[in-house]
Amino acid sequence: YGVGNVSIGKFSESDDCDEAFATEILKETISRDNIAPDGTGATVKFNKVSSPDYANERYTVSVGEDEIIITAASRICLIYGAITLSQIGKNGKFPICEIDDMPDLCMRGFHMGLPRVDRIPFAKNLFRYVLLPLRYNHLIIEFNGAMRFDRHPLISQKWAEAEEKFRKGLQPRIQHSEMGADGTVLEKSDVRDLIDYARELGFEIIPEVQSFGHVQYITNAYPEIAEVKKKEEIQNDLRLADAHPDTF
Repeated sequence: YGVGNVSIGKFSESDDCDEAFATEILKETISRDNIAPDGTGATVKFNKVSSPDYANERYTVSVGEDEIIITAASRICLIYGAITLSQIGKNGKFPICEIDDMPDLCMRGFHMGLPRVDRIPFAKNLFRYVLLPLRYNHLIIEFNGAMRFDRHPLISQKWAEAEEKFRKGLQPRIQHSEMGADGTVLEKSDVRDLIDYARELGFEIIPEVQSFGHVQYITNAYPEIAEVKKKEEIQNDLRLADAHPDTF
C-alpha cells in the first residue's frame, strides 16, 4: 500500500469484449454502493494480456493517483480484479496500492442442480453476486430428469408424475429430484438461457450426468431395464430418496 486514496474519475473505453464486459461489471458493482465517477479522479483501465506471467488465473490491480489498471489473461479474472477493487473501496475512495492475486486451487467448483424455471433469475443472481465474489470458476450442473428429453418423452412425463405422487405421499421422490427443478421439467431453451449467462460471466460449465447408481429417473420411465431384487423390500419412510427403484 502507498499513501493516500483516489476516487474514480472515468472508465477507459475498450474494443475488447472481455475488457468492456469487466468494465460494465465494475460500473454496476460500484453503483450499488452509490459510487459514481466524479470526472476528476483516476481513470480505470482493464488490460487483457496473453503473457505467461498471468497464467494460472493471476490478476493484478494497480491503484495509482491518476490511473487504476486491472490486468489479467481472461474475462473471469478481469472480473475478479473488478470485484477486488470494489471490495477495497470505502465511501468512493480507493487506497493507492498494488495487489497481485492468484488462487491456490485451479478448480473452484460449485455443484448444483437445475433450478425451477421461476427460480432461474435467483440462480443468475447467485452466480453474479455470490459465486463470482467468492472466486468460483466452475459450475457442475446436474440435470437428471429435469431437462426435457425430446427423443424419450416418457422420461420427462414420468419424472413429473413421480413428483406429483411424492407430494401426495404415495411414493418417495425420484432420487435427486429436489435438485432437479423440484421435479418439474425445463425446456432446453430455459437451460440454454441459464448456461449462456453463466458462460458470459466466465464460468466453465461441467454437465453432470448421473451414473448407473442414480438413474431412477430413467428406470422410473422404463422399469424393464431396472435391476430388480428377487425379494421386494417395501420402504415405509416415504421421505427417503434412496428407495430401491423396483419398489415402485
